[in-house]
Amino acid sequence: MVRKTHSKAETIKVRIKRDGVFIAADVRRETGAEETLPTADAEALIKKGLADAL
Repeated sequence: MVRKTHSKAETIKVRIKRDGVFIAADVRRETGAEETLPTADAEALIKKGLADAL
């Protein structure tokens, strides 16, 4: 039996660092916008340097 020791959040709140970042459905985000995104999307933006986790 595999037991989870902690659960990972399904969403992460991020602050966009650059104008023109597109996230799902081709909606453009501006610098400083705060968004709650699915974990995979948020982690990808953070890894690319386009957003900071809040």
